[in-house]
Amino acid sequence: MAIGSPGDAENAEDLDIEELALEGLKLLRSSPAYAVARSLELWRQQEEERAVVRLQEKEREMRERLEEEYRQRELQRAQSFRHQQAELRDLEQRAKRKLLEMQQREAAVKSEMAKTKSLSEEARRSADLAIQSCEDSMRRQKAEAKQSHDFEMMRQTQLENRIKELEAEISETRVRCSELQSTLAKQAVEEVELQEKRFASASNLVQEELQKLQLQMCEERVKCETLAASRDHFRRKVEELCRKLLEKEEQIQKSEVQCFKQTGASKDAAPSGNSVDRQSDGHCNAASNASQHFTLDWLQKQKGELLATGLYTEEDAVIRALNAQIAEQAH
Repeated sequence: MAIGSPGDAENAEDLDIEELALEGLKLLRSSPAYAVARSLELWRQQEEERAVVRLQEKEREMRERLEEEYRQRELQRAQSFRHQQAELRDLEQRAKRKLLEMQQREAAVKSEMAKTKSLSEEARRSADLAIQSCEDSMRRQKAEAKQSHDFEMMRQTQLENRIKELEAEISETRVRCSELQSTLAKQAVEEVELQEKRFASASNLVQEELQKLQLQMCEERVKCETLAASRDHFRRKVEELCRKLLEKEEQIQKSEVQCFKQTGASKDAAPSGNSVDRQSDGHCNAASNASQHFTLDWLQKQKGELLATGLYTEEDAVIRALNAQIAEQAH
């Protein structure tokens, strides 16, 4: 027999080892422990398969439940999204309406501000015009009051001078009356003595002298009464003149206040402003003309009354002052 190579020896050993392993496996499989282990392994595999099936069923149930929850959540989220979207659209519409209202209010406020500005400017212009008219009327009233005051002062001075002259005349007349009375007393005493001496022959002469003296006394008494009446007449005329001037000033002030009120009312009433202004100007002119005509008539009446008393002539200072005032009023 030929000697083999080392490789063949090794193959042979491997074959022997495999055969031994197969024999050991057969012995092991034929043993009862192997059968128990194999049955346990089969049971384990079956349990694992059943556990896998149960797990798969639980996983499927859980997946279905999760999918249902996810679908419900998606539905809720979509519903809430639609609800929020509707709310957002509602809020957007409300915001647009509010923006439109704010724009309209802003336009209305701007128009009101412009209107208020124009009204304030118009009120300022009307106030300036009213103040200017008041200043003009006050200047006119001041000039008229100054003129009337100067005239009254002149009249008062003239009247005071006239009263002084009359008082001097009255005092002179009283002195003359006292002198006449003393003279009459002396003459009465002399006449009594003459009557005692020449009663029969001088009785007619004494009676004539007495009558003359009594006539002179009556004339002096009448003259004194006339002077007293003239003084009282002067006093009444001065008081009446002052009262008339005060009434005239009040009437002029009332007419100017009425004209000013009508002018202010006519400025407020825009459509009929021109006609109301013409009517107020007509009323003011009529009032001024009436007051001037009343003053002229009154001065002429006073002049006539003074001349009618017979105590004054055209050469007196009072009559000349009245003529100058009448000429000024006529112009």
